[in-house]
Amino acid sequence: MRNGSVLLREIGVTLYGNGWEGQVAKDLAVDPRIVRRWVNGNVMIPDATWPKLRNKLQLRKLELEALVERLG
Repeated sequence: MRNGSVLLREIGVTLYGNGWEGQVAKDLAVDPRIVRRWVNGNVMIPDATWPKLRNKLQLRKLELEALVERLG
């Protein structure tokens, strides 16, 4: 994926804020150093990573929508 490291960073920050790399690594069951290598462009991000991140974003979306509903 072109600009994958940029998208990964955007997803990580959106989901977890500062210090996102460790949490993304945990979610993906990879070493945090691997995530840093992906972000730096030193290692290509595996294609299998994107569906996992999409699922995490969709879950967060549902959580946020539920909170919005509770607010009325």
